[in-house]
Amino acid sequence: MTLVLITAALLAAEPDKLDVSDKKASLRVYTDGKKHYVITQPGGDRVLPESIYWGDGKTFYKLRAPGGGGDRDAWSVTLWEPRMEHARAQVTFKEGNLSVECLERKTALTQLKTDEAKAMVDGASFFGPRWQRMPYLLARDDKGNYYFVDMQRDVPGKKDLKLYIGPRGKLKQQPMTNIVSDSMGDIFSTKTGELRLVANNDELKWVAGKADTKLTRVPVDDNHVLIYTDLGVYEGQPLGTPCDDL
Repeated sequence: MTLVLITAALLAAEPDKLDVSDKKASLRVYTDGKKHYVITQPGGDRVLPESIYWGDGKTFYKLRAPGGGGDRDAWSVTLWEPRMEHARAQVTFKEGNLSVECLERKTALTQLKTDEAKAMVDGASFFGPRWQRMPYLLARDDKGNYYFVDMQRDVPGKKDLKLYIGPRGKLKQQPMTNIVSDSMGDIFSTKTGELRLVANNDELKWVAGKADTKLTRVPVDDNHVLIYTDLGVYEGQPLGTPCDDL
């Protein structure tokens, strides 16, 4: 467990702290009664909340919400949750009640009273989305070894590329000696070889000394569940969504 936690700390960049002081009066707090909380920030004239936060009562992270719909009496917001097919995670408001769905699991939340909510919000810290990385490249060889590259998210001009290699469930981060990334492709150099991606003819191979191993590209958009679960790269790491706990 200690190793997993240390790895998580090394991989996960700290999100930016948010100032919500001018929004505190409008925030609504909901709980499952087990120290899990959802905070919604009404969007003024908008039907959907302007922001949704998830946390433990002391620390809250903003949720990525790529879509949603409804009206003022009933709405649903889809959450970014790459560990599930078809983004089957959402926050739903209906008949004055809030619920969170993670696949087939549905958790009902009750709204805190005004004085309780104010006390919690006043003492809490708010941050941007907890998870700060995203897939960049995934490939595999004919022996079942995967080659995965991820990068830092939402930081213009800073990729912070990291390379992981190994069989499913046992990928290990590789110490990089050099990274070349430009319009012609990428070269990730390690002590044991180079992962080369040549963009002009989409050639992808692992080069170790004089030996070349041809790789098959695996589309990252179609394999987000594999990446965030079965590969093992992010094992034990919370993404900062309700599905971490519910």
